[in-house]
Amino acid sequence: MSATAPTLQDVLQAIAASRTALEVKIDTLSIDLGLLRDDHCRLAEWVTATEREISVTTPALALVDGHLTSIEARLKTLENKAEDAENRARHNNIRVVGLPEKVEGTDMVCYLEAWLSSVVVPEGLSPYFVLERAHGVPTKSLPPGAPPRMVVAQLLHFKDHDYLLQQVRLHENLMVENSSVLIPRLL
Repeated sequence: MSATAPTLQDVLQAIAASRTALEVKIDTLSIDLGLLRDDHCRLAEWVTATEREISVTTPALALVDGHLTSIEARLKTLENKAEDAENRARHNNIRVVGLPEKVEGTDMVCYLEAWLSSVVVPEGLSPYFVLERAHGVPTKSLPPGAPPRMVVAQLLHFKDHDYLLQQVRLHENLMVENSSVLIPRLL
């Protein structure tokens, strides 16, 4: 036998060593495969639970979508009603443009009631001619020489509102303390 030729003992040891290394690698692959199997099982359970939740949620979502549609329709109706109420609240309003600042003293309502009663023929006004409220339109403080603020007043009765505007149209020039005053038709 030559010194370079492996002996049967060497071959058997090499086979045993290869077998041990192969068993270690197979054990490692078994562990990795077990971990992958566990991950796959958890993922499958998660997908199943998600599918279950989706199947439960889908009809509820359709129900919510139906409710949302009805709520949107109701909101549109309420918006229209609010706009109508705002318009009706302004229905009896008049604007007084050019009324000098501070001419009303402490009570704008009383001043305007007296002034308007003197401008128009009072027989056409209702016996209960009343201004509910009146105020100057808010602005920044006016510089000297600036035109006066517009005054908005609300009459209690539309009949008085309509009659007042008709009478004001008949007067060509309304004056208060040498200032020309306008009461435009539209607000």
